[in-house]
Amino acid sequence: MINVKNRTDSADWTDRRLRQAERWLVKAAALLAILLVVAQIALHIPTVRHLLTNTDEWEGIPYDSSFTAR
Repeated sequence: MINVKNRTDSADWTDRRLRQAERWLVKAAALLAILLVVAQIALHIPTVRHLLTNTDEWEGIPYDSSFTAR
């Protein structure tokens, strides 16, 4: 027969580990979201965009940040 106390201790240990994992995943997701926003903002700065990507060199018409849509 399984000892009820051991089963409860095991369940508590599992619950604690799952809560820790959940907190870690939430923090990791928040950090990645912040990094994504920062990277997208950085791509609007021509010097930084040139360092991060070479897509502008492959475009048929060069990117002009002063261009406005009509």
